[in-house]
Amino acid sequence: MFLDEFKELGIDYTLDPQDRLFRAHGHTMREIFILRSGNFDRVPDIVIWPTCHDHVMNIVQLAVKHNVVIIPYGGGTSVSCAVECPPNERRMIISLDTSQMNKILWVNKDNSTALVEAGIIGQDLERELAKYGFCTGHEPDSCEFSSLGGWVATRASGMKKNIYGNIEDMVVHIRMVTPQGEIQKNCQQSTSPDSPLTVLPVMPCLNLNLRSHPEENDASHSTFSVYEISCKQRTTDGNFYTTTLIKPLSVESGMFAFLRDTAFVQLGRFWSRSRTFSKTGQLASGIGWLGGV
Repeated sequence: MFLDEFKELGIDYTLDPQDRLFRAHGHTMREIFILRSGNFDRVPDIVIWPTCHDHVMNIVQLAVKHNVVIIPYGGGTSVSCAVECPPNERRMIISLDTSQMNKILWVNKDNSTALVEAGIIGQDLERELAKYGFCTGHEPDSCEFSSLGGWVATRASGMKKNIYGNIEDMVVHIRMVTPQGEIQKNCQQSTSPDSPLTVLPVMPCLNLNLRSHPEENDASHSTFSVYEISCKQRTTDGNFYTTTLIKPLSVESGMFAFLRDTAFVQLGRFWSRSRTFSKTGQLASGIGWLGGV
């Protein structure tokens, strides 16, 4: 039996129903509605916490031996239904929680690269890299909750991609664990989701290309007192210029249009803006929305 052999590995696990339910869903609206109704057709049978690459290798080998399903779990912010268990799956399902694989193994200041475990959360990664004078520049909306492995698996993008690129632009090397063994790949784009493998691999750690930490990182927020407003932004020389005109499409629903960017978003009346200046004087800016109507 899988569980009998697995216990001999000495890796932390749980069969607790709450822990299993917690890892049975992501953050799509559909999954949240199912969660509120308490009507998941299938949840993982066991949650396992590996702490290193060798643990992942041993778990995958044992799963292959016993024909057990593995679903990797990072920060749980998935909006692609990737952590949802197939309702008709009759085999045992493992939720492989990578949260304990959360360390930066090394940083090479000479070539601006780092080897990082896949379970590290975005805000923790940026905070630790800042101690070395580096950053990734990757800032998805879920940065404070999502994991590095999840970013790569879903080819995540961030608000500052115009300067730093998407996550596939930052990955330079991947070690992947598959049912056929370990695969290492030098790359400048991720292997998922269009992997040539029939079964997507588990990525215990990745080599990342780093950028110098910005000299200034300025964030602010404002509350709109009216529903039609011109947003002004200050340039590096101290002058202001109008960047975006926001007009209501529907006051009741809180639907607004960015006229310049022709993007439509659902939002409340709270606005957040962040600016990051690089050493070359380039400006990377992002606009986020807080709260609801």
